[in-house]
Amino acid sequence: MVPSAPKKFGAGCFEWRIDASTGSDLRAAALSFPHGTAVGSDNIAPRALARLSDVALDTLAALLNAAEQRGDWGNVHMFMVLIVMLAKPDGGLRPIGLFPCIIMLCVRARSCVAREWEEAAPLPELFGGKGMSAQRA
Repeated sequence: MVPSAPKKFGAGCFEWRIDASTGSDLRAAALSFPHGTAVGSDNIAPRALARLSDVALDTLAALLNAAEQRGDWGNVHMFMVLIVMLAKPDGGLRPIGLFPCIIMLCVRARSCVAREWEEAAPLPELFGGKGMSAQRA
């Protein structure tokens, strides 16, 4: 899934055309999760979705593409994020948010596109980009 050439407007690249996700994209994303990845509120391991049939994954991709195009997940109740407190090696606790499986899968399937957009549209006023961190903000 390679993004189409961006359309440039003004000083930045704010419109980015991307190909629709496919069932194959979702299977590859699901298989990229390590065995034993923590599960969210839906209690589904993201890697388990790779076991779905091609037809099921293509249908799921079509639903995700529709939500992406609308910019809205609709009336879906899958945004409960579990907060787990992990012990830090030097003491204290670190909060980690565990998203539902479908959210983790969708984010993983689109992460390469997000990275390419970020590199094509660097905004120095934003931290968290390549080579940046909160400490450098």
